Amino acid sequence: MPEKVKSNELTPEKEIVKPKAIKKVKTFLNKVVIRKLPPNLTSEEFLEIISPIPDYSDYYFVKADWSLGAEATSRAYIEFKNQEDIFIFKDKFDEYVFVDNVRGTEYPAIVEFAPFQNLPKSRARKDKHVNSIENEQHFLNFLEMLKKSEDAENQKVEPKLEYSYQIKDDKKITSTPLLEFIAASKEEKREAKKKKIEDKKKAREEEK
Repeated sequence: MPEKVKSNELTPEKEIVKPKAIKKVKTFLNKVVIRKLPPNLTSEEFLEIISPIPDYSDYYFVKADWSLGAEATSRAYIEFKNQEDIFIFKDKFDEYVFVDNVRGTEYPAIVEFAPFQNLPKSRARKDKHVNSIENEQHFLNFLEMLKKSEDAENQKVEPKLEYSYQIKDDKKITSTPLLEFIAASKEEKREAKKKKIEDKKKAREEEK
């Protein structure tokens, strides 16, 4: 007779199958969007108008995009906990007229189910790199390279300053070929002028 397999033993044909993670699925649509709100309406003013609000799990307000010009409007998202509250809220505020507190224009609101039912839970993320540049290695390497560059430039400038000082302070040089040429030209002109005067003087004496 074949040997019986114990209940806690597995035959080679059997494989261990891990149960798949059960994905939480919403049983009903519970997030609504309220569109066509006045562009100058604030979140606080909106909550004050629609209060008291039925139980909700999340809410966020989107300000108007002024690049749209006259078509700029605000909107709000609310995720209700109970499905019955959604229909009560829609009956009350769908086509409800909100008035812009700056322009005085009337805006009939539209309440409908949001196309995207999942709300972002962490919209404001803190950047861990804020105010950390002083400890950032790339920045420290840059500062070190900059310091070395400045030191090298200072070393190059010092000999030039000493060299220019020596030339400026050297007073032993009294003449140059250019100065000698200029002096000789002036001397020739003086001699020529002197000779011309003497020739005129001699010519007048001979006429007498």
